[in-house]
Amino acid sequence: MLEILESLIFVVIMVPLFIALILGMIWGIGTVCNVISGVGHSKEKRKHPQQN
Repeated sequence: MLEILESLIFVVIMVPLFIALILGMIWGIGTVCNVISGVGHSKEKRKHPQQN
C-alpha cells in the first residue's frame, strides 16, 4: 500500500513538470522561428509600408 502511495505522489509531482517542460519547449521553438522569420522580412517592411 505504501508503494502505491509513493508512486501516486511521484506521478502527481512529475506530470505537471513534464507538461510545463513540453510547453516551454514549444514556446521556445516558436520564439526561435519568429526570430528567424523576422530576420528575412525586416527589409521588406521598411520598403513597403502597410497600406490600409
